[in-house]
Amino acid sequence: MRLELTVSYSHLFRGVRLRGPAAVALPVRASGVDLMFSDGVELEAELVELDDAALALAVPAYETATGHQIKAALWSIGEVIADQDAMTIKLGPRLH
Repeated sequence: MRLELTVSYSHLFRGVRLRGPAAVALPVRASGVDLMFSDGVELEAELVELDDAALALAVPAYETATGHQIKAALWSIGEVIADQDAMTIKLGPRLH
């Protein structure tokens, strides 16, 4: 099962929050992620395991709805907040 996350922007950056369904917890292993950006662009990404067993978000290169080219990136997971309303992932620094 793929994790569906929404982004309130057309691109990712350090500190951005990705929101998922409340009933879903962040996987402890690598898994597929469907990102849905605010400009309507949808993208398949991956949660990947790093050498220290931490998870990171691997995002392929893509184009925003306005034609801006975004390079592929690997983002650290800064924080995960789960409550009854949603599961929120706050991105940490870009690793690659």
